[in-house]
Order: sequence, then structure tokens, then C-alpha cells
Amino acid sequence: MPTPPLLPDSEEAREWAREELSRSVYSTAPSLWERLREWLADLLETLAGYGGGLDVAFLPVVIVLVGAAAILFAALYGNSRRRGALAPAGAVWAGDDRRSAAELRAAAGAARDAGDYARAAVEMFRAIVRAAEERGEVEASAGMTAVEVARALAAQFPDHHPGLQAAAGVFNEAMYGRGHAEPADVEHLTHLDAALAAGAGAPRVT
Repeated sequence: MPTPPLLPDSEEAREWAREELSRSVYSTAPSLWERLREWLADLLETLAGYGGGLDVAFLPVVIVLVGAAAILFAALYGNSRRRGALAPAGAVWAGDDRRSAAELRAAAGAARDAGDYARAAVEMFRAIVRAAEERGEVEASAGMTAVEVARALAAQFPDHHPGLQAAAGVFNEAMYGRGHAEPADVEHLTHLDAALAAGAGAPRVT
């Protein structure tokens, strides 16, 4: 009776990788998994080269290790993408929000008092934007993002350029990122709101 192969040949190794990665647990961006599939295929080909010293019972262990490596790779890749990239930028306004700057400041204060600093940061940034709209400094109702609004305001208030950039980052993180903000973030936005209001009457760059 012929002895079954101890490990797959090159073509079988690639097929195993394709089958393993077709499972829903590995579903994610195609570009990532194309690279991962090739890596797993190469790994299995390497293992096939050492097949003479391995027992056929070792094959399930190899498959489990390959699957675990794929999951670990996905987790590490996702974390690195979140750490290395700016939080997704989206529109400042959600729907037809017609609240005044005063109403938005009140909403931010209520969220802060309740310990919801992410919501407080979102509402406080919107208060900054609405106040700028009310002063005629910017028009952000047509789908402008936080970064775009910060850039437009920085053109008029160059001394606050770094603070506006930071404020846009806080908004994006709270609204479109991890949904997280710190009390210090809300304080920064509150102080920025007051500073822009105080400097509204000063000559501005055009």
C-alpha cells in the first residue's frame, strides 16, 4: 500500500493557502490578503521541503499554525494601520443640523458633565464651526470636512493654525475614529472657541 505524502507539494501548498484564506474569518481588504496568501503558500512550500522528517499526523498542526499566523498578521496589520494613519475625515455636519453655536456649546457642556468626552468634543468642534459661520468666516454646511474647515479658518487666523489642526484631529478621532476623546481635548476645543471669538474683530489675512 503506497505511503501518503508527508507534506503537500508546491501546487497543493498554494491550494491549501487559497482554501484557508477563503474562510470568512479572514475576510478583509483584497490587497492585504493577496500578499498574505502568497506568504502562506511560500511557507507551505518551505515546509514541503522538510517533509521527509515529518510524520503525516503533523499536518493538522501545520494547518492550525498557518491559520493562527494569518489571524495574527491581520490583527497586527490592522493595528498598525490605525496607529499610522489619521482618523478618517468626514463631514462636520450630520444631516440638517441647524443648531446655533450657543446651542452646540450647551450640548458640549452637557456631554462633558455626563463624562461623554467624545460627544463633547464633537459638539464643541461643531460649535467652533457654527460660530465661524455665524461670523461669516467660513461656510461649512456643504459637506466640508473638519480638516477643510480648519484649513479655511487657519488662513484667517494663522496664529491658531496648530490649534485648529489639532482640533480637527480630535473631531475626526471622536466622530470617525475610535470614538474617543480626553477631557484635555474638550478643554483645548473650548479654549480655541473662545480665542477665535476674541480675535474675530482683529484684522485677518485675506
